[in-house]
Amino acid sequence: MNFLKNTGLKNKKTYIKAYNYLQNGKFEESLRLFNYLLDENYRSFSILFNLITIHNELNSLDTLLNKINLLLDNEDYNYYELLIQKGNIFYLKRNMMKLLNALMKF
Repeated sequence: MNFLKNTGLKNKKTYIKAYNYLQNGKFEESLRLFNYLLDENYRSFSILFNLITIHNELNSLDTLLNKINLLLDNEDYNYYELLIQKGNIFYLKRNMMKLLNALMKF
């Protein structure tokens, strides 16, 4: 049990560090840390929200969209949260038909 507590504390500290990087405009460092946290399935909804912000700044939303499509097949992640974030990406890309299609899966 102590291992789980230490892992949670480490992930929380990593999240705070990544968020601070994001706030200071250090997108590459923040991207690396948020990707690590997403792989750990730590607060995936808020991690994806932050990753969308970063990828939007870096003009690489398609990369994140591909990652979300891969995660949709993984049962460890909440399917509906992933669909919401996928819809957010389509909204930012101004692709309303794909946005509607993603939301229709609810």
